[in-house]
Amino acid sequence: MRIRIVILTMTLAALLVSALPVLAAADTTAGLDYLQTQQNADGGFGSGFSPDSTLGSTADVVLAIVAAGGDLATFDRDGNTPLTYLEANASAAGSGGDLAKLILAAIAAGENPRQLGGADSVAKLESLFDTGGSIIHLTVYDRIINIF
Repeated sequence: MRIRIVILTMTLAALLVSALPVLAAADTTAGLDYLQTQQNADGGFGSGFSPDSTLGSTADVVLAIVAAGGDLATFDRDGNTPLTYLEANASAAGSGGDLAKLILAAIAAGENPRQLGGADSVAKLESLFDTGGSIIHLTVYDRIINIF
């Protein structure tokens, strides 16, 4: 009797483990589909506080798409993709948080963060460091991001 329970338990565990990739893929596809419904006409994404696209939120979505194995080119709204939004707004990035997100998103998308949108985001971020190695001119938002 005990052997049957062990065999049954092992069989159920094997079935569950083999089903997990299928379930995860379905959730990933649903997540990417949902993100596409949230994309603005300019190719970017809003912050949740405002429907207008923001650099930081769009960079976060780029990271999510790439991490989920999605294709950034499929997130196209009338020729505008999240990457074209980042390129168009890269020069406007000024806070440490936005610059860091922009750099990460550019690298994840296979782009050079020193040239994205004609701006050198790495040099801009480096210019925010003081002699002690701390980032100066942090906004309240940047400080909250650093807590998490």
